[in-house]
Amino acid sequence: MFNPKLWLREPLVHFAVAGVALFALYSYLNPDAFVDDTTIVVDQARIQQLRQRFMSTWQREPTQQELAGLVDSFVTEEVLYRQAMALGLDAGDGVIRRRLSQKMEFISLDASALSPPSDAELTQFLQAHRSRYQLDALFSFEQVYINTDGPEAQWQQYLQDLQQQLLDGSEVVGDRSLLERSYRQVPAYRMKATFGEAFAQGVEELALNQWQPVASGLGMHLVRLTAVVPPRLPELAEVRDALQRDWQDNKSREVKAAMIDNLRRQYTVVIEADRDGRI
Repeated sequence: MFNPKLWLREPLVHFAVAGVALFALYSYLNPDAFVDDTTIVVDQARIQQLRQRFMSTWQREPTQQELAGLVDSFVTEEVLYRQAMALGLDAGDGVIRRRLSQKMEFISLDASALSPPSDAELTQFLQAHRSRYQLDALFSFEQVYINTDGPEAQWQQYLQDLQQQLLDGSEVVGDRSLLERSYRQVPAYRMKATFGEAFAQGVEELALNQWQPVASGLGMHLVRLTAVVPPRLPELAEVRDALQRDWQDNKSREVKAAMIDNLRRQYTVVIEADRDGRI
């Protein structure tokens, strides 16, 4: 049975009554506030956006009834949004301020994505950021491993004996390990990962085709450097995908900075200082 007293105690009723009163008061004090922008146009571009959003979520086309519901929800949301903005409900809300500023940034990012870079622009970008894309030198070498867990004098003598055998052209095996005997076109970073920093630096300093001792975190090695491919800048085709992504990111930042600078020029900024003249 309907009970007016219980109904009037409902918090939702209080909220609705307060909202209507606030809206009526604002309309009375600001009669022109709601005159403009009272037409809501839901064009085909917007309907397509609603359809795409539904498809992304449900992985199927919406029915006509579902699409009509989406449009109706959009209209309701737009009405509430416009009235909230007219009432100034966005003022002082940090979350809304940040969200709106982010949307302005997204607009600038969308603008920067309209024009894909030409090959000339990508080549220029590659040249301007050489250190980012330069390929490491490649090292080809052979190594013989010497375990250094025993007495130093013992493994030192063993190393010298193996080195002499190698100089004489004899076949040498060395101590057992999981390491390969030959490595071909290994970049410096991979050599460091396998053998350590000291080994990589030692190999880089070797003369070609000479068996020399090089230390690593694993022990000692007799190493013969057989070939070196110097560092080089890759061809455009080798790094096109990464280059396009980086170019786009860089362009987006440029467009964003230019947009913000242009907008800031339209405002006079006054920053109030404290009594000591500080911010």
